[in-house]
Amino acid sequence: MMMDWEKKQLRDVCEIGDGNYSSKYPKANDFIASGIPFITAKNLKYGTVVSKHIRYISEDQHSTLTKGHVKEGDLVIVVRGSSTGNCSLVPHEYKNSNLNSQLAYLRTENNILDSKFLYYIFSSPCIQKVVYETISGSAQPQLPNNKLLGIEISFPPLNEQKRIVAKLDKCFEAIDKARANVEKNLQNAKDLFQSQLNQIFSQKGEGWVEKNLGSVCENFDSKRIPITKSKRVHGEIPYYGASGIVDYISEFIFDEDLLLVSEDGANLLARTYPIAFSVSGKIWVNNHAHVLKFEDINEQYFIEYFLNSIKLNDYVSGMAQPKLNQKKLNSILVPYPSVEVQRDTVDYLNKLYSQVQSLESNYKQELDALDELKKSILQKAFNGEL
Repeated sequence: MMMDWEKKQLRDVCEIGDGNYSSKYPKANDFIASGIPFITAKNLKYGTVVSKHIRYISEDQHSTLTKGHVKEGDLVIVVRGSSTGNCSLVPHEYKNSNLNSQLAYLRTENNILDSKFLYYIFSSPCIQKVVYETISGSAQPQLPNNKLLGIEISFPPLNEQKRIVAKLDKCFEAIDKARANVEKNLQNAKDLFQSQLNQIFSQKGEGWVEKNLGSVCENFDSKRIPITKSKRVHGEIPYYGASGIVDYISEFIFDEDLLLVSEDGANLLARTYPIAFSVSGKIWVNNHAHVLKFEDINEQYFIEYFLNSIKLNDYVSGMAQPKLNQKKLNSILVPYPSVEVQRDTVDYLNKLYSQVQSLESNYKQELDALDELKKSILQKAFNGEL
């Protein structure tokens, strides 16, 4: 079936264009609320250009930039930075845009190669492997134009390309719909747990009182010791920071049940993952996480659930570098029931959390399976088996 497929280097079938990295590169104060989109690597998602984080420049600024002018259907590729090799097609709404220096584009203005077919080639496991092997530099990954253009691709006649694209579009539309349903179910599972937390801690119950966090626990912050990475001796002891384990070392400071609470970092406001986490046994903690000791383990878990259920904006100082200092941490008002109610609440939330974790694990496995299905279909397509 692949007898009529040609093999050519990209330079023989594509035009390449760089993004803007000259002295005329837009400065921070050049960007405006609306105008000509100025695309960067973080705007490339799901095979297209997404509007989140898009910045704009004026028509005048656009006209002064001699590079990075893209058209609808151009294949935009990240050629510098951590996401080098990632690519997306330029959709209709971004047909008149500029690229920054992280990006380059491949254009197929001929009757040899369909632009969507080229995108699918770059999404296929075989070419992705070649692309990643072509990337140079580990600290600063790059995909130089001459190496990119030297990549060899196989393709059939144009009408066969369009047939393959139509089939892939249909397959991937169904997969994307299934993926959207799984992602919705995953979010629903997370929302279910969060709603239960909110209900318990907002409605409270008979006999609940409010106490300052500092009055119900002992603070061990003074015992923390940060160790620079170059001075750490590798071992099996968890080394904790603001977001959890950041390394494993050979020594420990603490050997008991403790609650760690993030002291700084964007997550204090963003809350994309927990800011309070229980730890047990031998650990080392740096100065980016508060260390709290409670008399009863159920009390500790109760406070952990509470802190992860509320927003801390009123207690956090600094927007660029958010920080929850010890004084503000101690002043957090905690709804406090009896020891028995704490235990029953923790038991209920532990069971619910376990169920939600199981659901999330199943949904993530489904998402992984859908990703593998896409790769398998692409592999078949470019082996001439579709």
